[in-house]
Amino acid sequence: MPDGRLSWTASSRLLAGGTRGEARAHHPDPPRSPWSAADLRYRDLPSGDPGSGAAPLLLLHGFAGSAADWDGVAPLLAHDRRVLAYDHRGHGDSAKFGERSAYTFDHLAADLESFTERILPEPFDLLGHSMGGVLALRYTLAHPDRVRSLVLMDTAAEPTSTGVQRVLSRGLNAVVGRWGLGPLLTLLKPFTRAPADASPEDMARRERQSRALAGMDRAAFVGCAQALGTYPSLVGRLAEVSCPVTVVVGEHDRRLRGAAEQFAAGIPGARLRVIAGAKHSPQTEQPQEWLAAVREHLAR
Repeated sequence: MPDGRLSWTASSRLLAGGTRGEARAHHPDPPRSPWSAADLRYRDLPSGDPGSGAAPLLLLHGFAGSAADWDGVAPLLAHDRRVLAYDHRGHGDSAKFGERSAYTFDHLAADLESFTERILPEPFDLLGHSMGGVLALRYTLAHPDRVRSLVLMDTAAEPTSTGVQRVLSRGLNAVVGRWGLGPLLTLLKPFTRAPADASPEDMARRERQSRALAGMDRAAFVGCAQALGTYPSLVGRLAEVSCPVTVVVGEHDRRLRGAAEQFAAGIPGARLRVIAGAKHSPQTEQPQEWLAAVREHLAR
């Protein structure tokens, strides 16, 4: 394996003129709002075996995450395929607008369309986690010829929050919208503190999640949270998905186990893989089991 294969390549950008170096999601239609284009920071890991002929794999992170969510697994998947991931607008090192209307699912979906159009002209495998899974499903329904296969991970085809959760979310959004993410991080600290026997991997995961949340645009936190609670249901369109699909969910992700079973029942030929011992982020909580499930899917 060549030197450097165990780490991502440097973050990159593709400017309108094709210069490598942050990615500008330049939407082909005339801008409909000031937020229609975003600079997206992405990571691009070339295949360790360029002759394998495997389709590229695009990884979409979830709410309050970043492309760093895949650091522990992307290099291992890149042994025989190109692997890419980007920070959604308002997350990580991508553009931050400071205005919640910039963070609708329509804007996030347009970013995805522009990114794939410019960076991935050939059919590719698509994996979406949580919020990224909603976007991945939307994209697959809109562009069935572009997606070779789809992995839906700890996500849902319709909002899953209860009435109580929606009330709590509105209160939390009001706090973040007015005072920023600092009070939220302080509030969460007692619940996110690592136990004394935490492994180095678990400590690194917790630190990465804290950094991702602290680095978010507060407007993105509010806007994306609202979008997650209100997006139109896609349940009635699940039967339209025709590519190979694997549904991955953590054994203890109680809020989304039912949604995973709904996907498996509604998408023709979909396979369900429950990752034992995992919660909402199986790729970091149980990476070996997650890798086995994803590799099995990519071999389909």
